[in-house]
Amino acid sequence: MKKISARSWAAALCSILAAGALACALAACNSTSEPESQQQPDPEPTPVEPTTYTVTDLEGYTIELEETPTAMLMNWPGGLAVVLMFGQGDNMAGYMSTVAKATYSWMQRVAPAILTKPTADNLTAESALDLGADLVITRTGSEAEPYRNAGLNAIAMQQSNIEELHEVVTIFGELFGMQDHAAAYIAYLDDTIASIAKRLEGIDKADYPVVYTINAGRGKTPTVTDAGNTVSTVYFDLAGGVNATLGSDLSGYGAEISVEELLEINPDIIVVNGSACQQVYADLLADPVLSKLTAVTSGQTYIVPVGVHTWSGTGPECALYIQWLAKCIHPDLFTDVDMHQVIKDFYADFYFTEFTDEEVDAIEAGYASLDAYRAAQAPAAA
Repeated sequence: MKKISARSWAAALCSILAAGALACALAACNSTSEPESQQQPDPEPTPVEPTTYTVTDLEGYTIELEETPTAMLMNWPGGLAVVLMFGQGDNMAGYMSTVAKATYSWMQRVAPAILTKPTADNLTAESALDLGADLVITRTGSEAEPYRNAGLNAIAMQQSNIEELHEVVTIFGELFGMQDHAAAYIAYLDDTIASIAKRLEGIDKADYPVVYTINAGRGKTPTVTDAGNTVSTVYFDLAGGVNATLGSDLSGYGAEISVEELLEINPDIIVVNGSACQQVYADLLADPVLSKLTAVTSGQTYIVPVGVHTWSGTGPECALYIQWLAKCIHPDLFTDVDMHQVIKDFYADFYFTEFTDEEVDAIEAGYASLDAYRAAQAPAAA
């Protein structure tokens, strides 16, 4: 660069002040010289890469998302119960018609959008695309495959035990940017289990009462139960009981035994859960043979509460189920546990829903809706 000396610059400046025409001529003469300082245009902005984050499902499959999903689809209620714990009711593209039934009124209470969003039954990749889904959440990888083949994001997230529940809650906490909420729930669950274990320390496991579960969601007779290889065994053990079917040849949920086998087991405690729990419970008490079971004659036959989903499953409400079981099995050790308040606080803290006292009464009594609970109370009030 040719540099202009201070003396030349001063002369030029004097000429400019003396005569404008001379200044113009001088400028023309120096047109080939570069100025000492010239403002350069701003450089082109560096392209900002989209913010992406990865999600790895329970089977190790990884997807990349650029934003939090707002049009999700799911194909089973148990998983939906976890998603709704993060307040994602409005961020579903549609819902199964199953959860719009009266039997899921507590889930509807938590997520009113269930009753207004499109129906998403018999979900296919084509229908998911039509609904504008940005994430499909399935139980297994094989279920997710058709959606992935259609270019949709799909993850497999069915938990089958407490450890996997921890993992699922953590993954969803990261997905929805609610890590603190996920951590709070996991701490609550773990602290609950530890607290119950502390109270049970003085009892030898050999002395645990025998607990028999009637799975009224899989059948409508008292002889339909959950085998020893199900999560019921885990929950009973955590609550200070032993599964009545542990060690038998039965397998899975909804396993069936004979009346004679049930009489031989003669459990100390019976719990009835599932959609037909009220009917099966009444049938059990009225049965001329089964009503002679120790659990019935001692008054230790109970209906399992029902909430957003089945308490006895592997969803978030298992934290409530274990506490409820412990109080049923060892009432003397848990006299200070007010399940009504525990239930109310749980849904307020983890489902962002303030249930009324009457609604909590209905949940605790095992009714799937407030209307059903009120109808059952009517004869007593008459």
